Amino acid sequence: MRLTGRGWKLIAVLAILSIYSTLTSDFLTFAASLALIALIAVALTDFLMKSRKSKGIRVEPRELEVKIKAGDRGELLFKIYSETPLILKADEKWLRCEPETILPPESLLKLVVSSPRSGVYELSNLEVEISDAFGVFEASIMIPLSLRVKVYPRVLPWIMEAVRLIGESSPGLGEAPGKRKGLGLEYLWSREYQPGDSIRFVDWKATARLQKIIVKEFLEEGYGSVKIIYDLRAHGPVSNDECSAYFLSAVVSSARSGLPISLTIKNGDEVIVDREDLNPLDALKLALAHVIEPHFFRRWDVYEFVEPKSARMLTRILGELGSEAFREIVKSSLESVLKSLRRILKRSKTYVIYVGCILIDSAFVKELGSEVAEAGGRLMILTPRKPWIDAESLEEAYLMYQSHGRLLRALEKLGAKISYEHRLEAITGLA
Repeated sequence: MRLTGRGWKLIAVLAILSIYSTLTSDFLTFAASLALIALIAVALTDFLMKSRKSKGIRVEPRELEVKIKAGDRGELLFKIYSETPLILKADEKWLRCEPETILPPESLLKLVVSSPRSGVYELSNLEVEISDAFGVFEASIMIPLSLRVKVYPRVLPWIMEAVRLIGESSPGLGEAPGKRKGLGLEYLWSREYQPGDSIRFVDWKATARLQKIIVKEFLEEGYGSVKIIYDLRAHGPVSNDECSAYFLSAVVSSARSGLPISLTIKNGDEVIVDREDLNPLDALKLALAHVIEPHFFRRWDVYEFVEPKSARMLTRILGELGSEAFREIVKSSLESVLKSLRRILKRSKTYVIYVGCILIDSAFVKELGSEVAEAGGRLMILTPRKPWIDAESLEEAYLMYQSHGRLLRALEKLGAKISYEHRLEAITGLA
């Protein structure tokens, strides 16, 4: 039990009135002091009664578990049975309770969980507060409630899709570009609906499964190959997760369409991989090898987010890929990458996809935009929507916000198409 802010004020007023009435023998001041004492006594009696009733508080169910994607939100419902009003207190940043006030005899509550960072979040007790009718006294009570939230990385569904494609090794992963019968277009990937999209490209099956409008996106017939450039650097864990998801989604979607893939993976000025005309299966293996390690740096971490059967399959494939995939390191420079890009662009119209944090790689991205525009190709840039989430201070976040906007406008003037919406919902629309 403790005094509230109002309670401390009442005690202070009572002390002042008591001293004043003692010194002056004023009847009205003495009467006011007695009234305050009576009020505090009634409040204390009410508080003690509510404290006794609070011992019968119970929740159903007592164990809750949910899995969500980083950046998304999950909702859980449970009931609290109580003979006295309560106020819920959720201090965790990843947790919110609705409503906060619990009324007897029972209340249906909703827990809303959300986090931009992947990980396992746990709660063993739910804190509630009781107070008297006048708000003079209050106390905190811990209600046993087991809550376990698994926030899996944005890239995880794409990892599982890539693993599935590698495991299948189906004829669909060929080297010849696939065609959409009757449309004269090449399927690139699926994504969430955006204003202005034609309704004739809606993927109705994926829309029904995901409860979101999903549309298919195609390449014009002139674009027979894909060049994907991925910069490994990121502002922090959230940006790293987003870029990994973009990169693997681009490789998976291109592999599903059967397009030959040219792949460049770099870390600033250091070029790690620069391969042309990879068959889709090899491109998937290389992409997996460079995406997995930052997210599952310990093998047993996989089991926190993936079912045992899928986790065993994933770790087995990683073991097979590990030795050969990381031997792909080459001695190269960004200038040689741009030279090879010019060669590819001259050979045929190429769809170029850049993935990375453009603020970190601004000089290269602007030069890339100029090269692609001059050659008449098409450039799509996949970059985090809000890179300032990883900023260490509000001042740094504001500067990043301003610089990000200016750079996006400059790239759009060069003809680049900017995308910073995640495409994880598109997995079921890849087939």
